[in-house]
Amino acid sequence: MSGATARAGAKKGQAPLAQAFGNEFSSGKGSALRKRALAVTGAKLDQPAIVSALKAPPSGNPAGDVVQGWNNSCGANAVLALQAAVDPTFAAQLAAMTPEERVQYEAAVMQSDPANQFALGEYTARPILAGWGRDMMARQVSDRFGGEAEVINVEDRQHGVNELLRLLEEGKPVAIGLTNHWLSATEVRGQSPDAEILVHDSWTGTTAWVSEADLRDRAGMNWVANYFPGTDSPGNLVTLVAPGEPSLDASSTFRANEG
Repeated sequence: MSGATARAGAKKGQAPLAQAFGNEFSSGKGSALRKRALAVTGAKLDQPAIVSALKAPPSGNPAGDVVQGWNNSCGANAVLALQAAVDPTFAAQLAAMTPEERVQYEAAVMQSDPANQFALGEYTARPILAGWGRDMMARQVSDRFGGEAEVINVEDRQHGVNELLRLLEEGKPVAIGLTNHWLSATEVRGQSPDAEILVHDSWTGTTAWVSEADLRDRAGMNWVANYFPGTDSPGNLVTLVAPGEPSLDASSTFRANEG
């Protein structure tokens, strides 16, 4: 349900969302629910008609299930998801953009480091131009979030999944570096070994709850091809990049460069 729809459904005298959610909404345990409520309602906590929708597990990328705007901007698309995951106000700003505005904004994000400019390739064009690598993703995350980015060079699939779960459980969204592509992971539900991770693939513009077992390479399955048909990338986890602190840095140089 959009924020506009939620606001249109508000009536005088309705109880605030805080009351509808009860202790879960106001407690630390309910912080994720609170963020989602604030994002949907625009910080107006008087729409109990959307309580049931907010209590349902989120099914999409916090930055929107949006296809990357350029054929080499998967890194920029992923970092937008990381930002939206920790800041509902930013998520709402993305949601308010037209498709054309979103494509151009993604280009500005990709080229926000003045010392490292990237040519932009049309989304459907081949071959795909060079995009962000591990070092650029680390620079971007370090600049945009509090603390220095945590960069993990994955030793093997088990190590990668263990670290991915740890970071998400710490409240930190994660950019997942594959051999030639970036994905974003923004939430985890359930407990290991049966956990599920919310992953967005920008090439197809889709989001899925990926099972921990599949990420750990159950029966040699290529989980990327299975969950995101049409994405031509092996499922090997190569690099994980997460914020040092799960909050945006108001003094970010790169965000200021976006114009």
